[in-house]
Amino acid sequence: MSLTDRSIKNLKPKHSVYRVRDAGNDPELKGFGITVAPAGSKTFFLSYTSPLNGKRRQINLGRYPAVSLKSARQKARNARAAISLGDDPAEDQKETQAITLAAGLDMYARARLDHQRTGSTTERDLRRDFAPLLGRPAKTITTQMVAAIIDTKAKS
Repeated sequence: MSLTDRSIKNLKPKHSVYRVRDAGNDPELKGFGITVAPAGSKTFFLSYTSPLNGKRRQINLGRYPAVSLKSARQKARNARAAISLGDDPAEDQKETQAITLAAGLDMYARARLDHQRTGSTTERDLRRDFAPLLGRPAKTITTQMVAAIIDTKAKS
């Protein structure tokens, strides 16, 4: 089946997860498709063989309809281009997801366009106040953790 917005909207959930691959003739989209979960969510994916270790891999390209079919196809083409250059997009996603709060603050510090005292003061305060969370991967930090720190600071 060639994926279209209409065909994706018509995909109905089943009792288990299933995948529908795009049957288009574009070699840049080999392995591209959509997963339909029993709850009804639909997520684009790209399956490929890793150029680093030869193992089959799959990356998530985004959830439909927040990510459009056109956008997901472009992401798949970009991933295929990276694969052809010897990169493994799944490894790149892992590195992106494993960023710590400390690394995020470092990026913030480097991204400052000017070195005003306000920016330096803000950075110092963030590092001091959020010290308990600095070594944690950002994806493991919950809203409740941040709210607890803010509440503590607000009370003092």
